[in-house]
Amino acid sequence: MHWAVDRGYLKIAEALLSRNADVNAKDNEGQTPLHYAVMCEREDIAKFLVKQNADKYSKDNDGNSPVDLCDSDWPWLQHVGKAE
Repeated sequence: MHWAVDRGYLKIAEALLSRNADVNAKDNEGQTPLHYAVMCEREDIAKFLVKQNADKYSKDNDGNSPVDLCDSDWPWLQHVGKAE
């Protein structure tokens, strides 16, 4: 899943999730596919992952969530469902 997101392969990510891949799986740095989508500026994939219940507030080993790492102007990620 991380590989598909990193390379921008939305269709592969969709196929993996349709086969019960874990949308919140973490790599050895504690990053989820949504972390990758945000860092690689793959907005279409990020939106898809959020719709599939990806955790926007999951912290990696450095304590950063996808919301923390988002440098892009994606108000739908920054403001929708913000943790309280």
